[in-house]
Amino acid sequence: MMNKIKYFLKIIEIMCVMGTIFLIPFVSPTGLVKLMIGCIVIYLLRKIIVKERIYTYNKLDVYLLIMSVAFLIATIFSKAQVLSAFEYAFYIIIIIFGMITRNVISNDKLVKRVLHLINMSTLLVCLYGFYQAVYIKPMQKAWLDPSVRDEIKFRVISTFENPNLLAIFLVIVIPIALFMMLNERKLIVKAYYALSVIIFIISLGLTFSRTGMLGFVAAIVIFIVLLNIKYILYLIIGGICIIPFLPSVLMSRIRSMSVHDSTVDYRLKIWETTMQMINDNFFTGVGYGSGAYMEEYNNYLGKTKIVAHAHNTVLEVFAESGVIGLIAFVVFIGQIYFNYIKVILHSNKKMQKLILIMGISILTGFMINGIAEHTLFYYKNAAMFYVVFFLTSQYVEIRRWDNE
Repeated sequence: MMNKIKYFLKIIEIMCVMGTIFLIPFVSPTGLVKLMIGCIVIYLLRKIIVKERIYTYNKLDVYLLIMSVAFLIATIFSKAQVLSAFEYAFYIIIIIFGMITRNVISNDKLVKRVLHLINMSTLLVCLYGFYQAVYIKPMQKAWLDPSVRDEIKFRVISTFENPNLLAIFLVIVIPIALFMMLNERKLIVKAYYALSVIIFIISLGLTFSRTGMLGFVAAIVIFIVLLNIKYILYLIIGGICIIPFLPSVLMSRIRSMSVHDSTVDYRLKIWETTMQMINDNFFTGVGYGSGAYMEEYNNYLGKTKIVAHAHNTVLEVFAESGVIGLIAFVVFIGQIYFNYIKVILHSNKKMQKLILIMGISILTGFMINGIAEHTLFYYKNAAMFYVVFFLTSQYVEIRRWDNE
């Protein structure tokens, strides 16, 4: 009887975690918090009932803890403590949910199922985006440089707030679909994921996000280099061959990237103002979260209008949490690269290597995107980023996976 209860509770736990991850692209911040808290409560109750250890240590957790403490310090010394406390609480809920995900989704079979669900939910996001492209054609003047507004009539946003946020999400998901395609043996399943990759890339193109495109290219290049550097030549040849077939409007959008672009000029002014904020709040920052950043930005207005974030992940972290937070963030990212690549070079397990290559490529695309956007600003992208981190970070434990 007790074994049946344990099994039943475990199934509920897995279904709740998987369901929450599937719904990330579709729910509001409040809805996501409720779902994650629900998963946390169910997880803790099951652990108490079956008397299992609540937490399993991972070597990267210490760096995540250091970063979280640095963000807590920024929250304590925030110039907008209520806003910082609210956003920090949201961050902690995401981190705890991620840890639970790693403990619940703890074998190859479950990991592949979760990645499959992410792929499926993203397909729905893209299909709705295609519907928008045909029937709604969403567009706001703020989304585009005036020089190409006559050429681009819409930018797909799907279930996201703006096209750049959707592009960041797709940069996360494309390597997942690529991993699933390479890891599968059945031809029909490979074809399904190959089609998914194509659909995701088309959707990314319909966002007309230039940073999204750069992030995608960086992610794919890193994926190919780590998989087999010999393939890089084929990637270059393929990239050159596809250029003549790209829509002219997309090529115009790519060519518009220059210092003379109004959106680039806009970001340069934001960065200049952000640097002033950093100089005045060097050690602990203005306070964790975009809310504190926006509040303090009001005091520096003059060169730009009010903005939600610094349009650069590194500058945003620096401004929010000072040099302490910046160092902690850089160390955390650096340790991910170091540990993932170390295992990739030494492991002979196919899935272990592929999933860590996937993790590195996602991180690279995410950080390249963060040159002109704050990639962790939006709750859906932050949640998915940390879910992927926790799913992949368990594969750095070489002994664990080598024994299977």
